[in-house]
Parts: sequence; structure tokens; C-alpha cells
Amino acid sequence: MVTLNPAVGEGQFTETLQDVRNRVLIRMGYGNQLANLPPGVEALANDYIQGAQTQLAQQFPQLIGERFYSWTMVAGTRFYSVTGDDEGSTTPDHVLDAKRIAWVGIEDSNGTFTPLIDGIAPEMYTMGVEQGRPQFYEVRQAIEVYPAPDQAYTLQVKGYTRNFTFTGDTDICTVDPEALFLHATANYREDKGKPGASKYFSQLTTYIGNLTAGQHGTRRYVPGRREVPPQTKPNFLG
Repeated sequence: MVTLNPAVGEGQFTETLQDVRNRVLIRMGYGNQLANLPPGVEALANDYIQGAQTQLAQQFPQLIGERFYSWTMVAGTRFYSVTGDDEGSTTPDHVLDAKRIAWVGIEDSNGTFTPLIDGIAPEMYTMGVEQGRPQFYEVRQAIEVYPAPDQAYTLQVKGYTRNFTFTGDTDICTVDPEALFLHATANYREDKGKPGASKYFSQLTTYIGNLTAGQHGTRRYVPGRREVPPQTKPNFLG
């Protein structure tokens, strides 16, 4: 099986909740009190930063790198847990966000990737096809494929990870830490009636725009252009 994900730790960033919180609190005037903050200040700053991460990840999923998630399928089994992919036991923080899926397909024993069609019409269940090569999928409480696989294909899903655990000081950011800092500082200053909140909101808008534009990479959008599907990998018989 081809390697689909790089060997990384948590993600793209190394900055922690404490790193971002210290920056936010310095801008809020607590620079000389970081080692002995007034009661409630640390919890409030954490809440702003955690809220920023949740909101930015939902509004701009492209700020989080996509990953492949793989399930070794079992003949006759249609349902696969969203959190039960093969890599989950070794990198538990990388959990698929079922609301942010970019591609779903199967990989056969020859290494050929075939996309699955989104949606399983209920009338398909009356067709009497119990097992075969899966052609359709649907995400509900679990990922369902139809028909049930007749052999051990690999279910491959390309999508975005959920936010990492972000409650302890050493927990790593899922979203770009500069975006978290700007978002949290803007809201914190506005709620406290401090001047400059609009400046941070404006900087955040510009920064997010630049990050989003950078995600386009080498892609070009030409009217009428059609992507050519890859050729099927030959199965050499010796």
C-alpha cells in the first residue's frame, strides 16, 4: 500500500496554548504579571483562544491540512466507525471530521483507487445485492458503503482532522497560531472596551485572506478545462 500521510507528530505547528495565551495577555497589558495573573484572567484568555480555534477551523477548514484516513474493510461489513480508522491507535489526535470530507474511495489489492458516489438511496436495499465492489457511500453515525465489500478492500477517505485537544498549556495549536492570536485579541479587546479591536479584526481578515490564497498552490482555474482521470494501474500476471 502506498504511503499517503507524512510521518509527522501533531501537525503543522509547534506553538502551544500557553504560547498564544502569553502573546494575547501581553497585548492586553498583563506582560509583567504572566507568572502571577489575577484570578480568572488565564481561564478567560484560554476561552477566547479555544473559541477562536473552533470558529476558524469551521469557517476556514483549508487552514488545516488534509489527511488520508484508511479502514481495512471486512467482507460483508457495510459500516465503519468515523473514529476507528487504521491509524487511530497510533495518532489518536488525528480524527476525521465527518463534516469536512473531500474524497471517498476504495483501494483494491492491486493498489487501484476508485472513487465512491456520495449517497445511498433507500431503494437500493431492495436490489438484493448483498456483497460486491462498493460503489456508494454515506456518512451518518458511521461511514456506510454499498454494497458490502466482497473482499478486504481499503476504504480511503481524504478529509480534514478535528481540532486537537486544546485545554492544557502544552497542547499544540490545530489552526495557524497567528490567526488564533489575532482573533482572540480582537474579541478580548472589544469585550473589555479597549481601543484597537477593529485593527486586530482587520489584520485577521487580511491574514486569513493571504493564508487562503496560499492554499491554491499551483492550481489554475481555466474555464472549460476538464481533468483527465488517471489510467488504471495494470495487473501484471508475471
